[in-house]
Amino acid sequence: NKGEISQEVKFSCQTRAGNFVIKGKNGGANSLNHNLVKTMKNAGFHNVSLGVESFSERLMKVPSINKAGMTAENCKIVLEGFFEHGLYVTINLILLIPESEPEDLLNTLYTAMEYIDQPVQISTSNVMRMFPGAPIYSSNDYTTIDVNMKNEMNGKNIRIPVYCEPQNEIMRGLLKVLETQEEHEVKLFKTEKGLDQNYMAPRVVISLCLFRLVAKYLKDEKLL
Repeated sequence: NKGEISQEVKFSCQTRAGNFVIKGKNGGANSLNHNLVKTMKNAGFHNVSLGVESFSERLMKVPSINKAGMTAENCKIVLEGFFEHGLYVTINLILLIPESEPEDLLNTLYTAMEYIDQPVQISTSNVMRMFPGAPIYSSNDYTTIDVNMKNEMNGKNIRIPVYCEPQNEIMRGLLKVLETQEEHEVKLFKTEKGLDQNYMAPRVVISLCLFRLVAKYLKDEKLL
């Protein structure tokens, strides 16, 4: 408003859906922090990237996600509030959370599809990646896929965990499908839509192609 930053400049950020939720008092219903969302909109924010990860109530409580106090309904309150105030949302999902069962994943994808015609971007990660500082980084409760690198200074090998392997056998099979067939599915989509194969598909298209692979693998015709 002082004119020190051009009005054309737009801001974006990445955060948690829970930061926009006001918890109800004495067990009352949670609500959206409308003032915060309106303030961000007025300050020039355009996109808010939310680490939703999953719409499964069960998975929100597992150690690898650990979104204490959050529910799928809370996430929906935040998303609807962003639409109301004109903020563009990126929904970040992790398809293969370590503790995920097939029904958890299907529940998440069906919920995500409810928003596909809204002003959203859907971005997916196939697996839960491991980063130093995360609660599960040093946990022995998860099987990890690692890389081994040689320390150039002391010659020792260093094991670096990259991502968690799904615990469910069916989901481990799905991981192989996603790893090996994603490129083919995207090419198939481009062919179906008459697009040049060199066309760089938006993230939401990549995500929908992954959704199709999940639907085919789990034989869910409705989702497909």
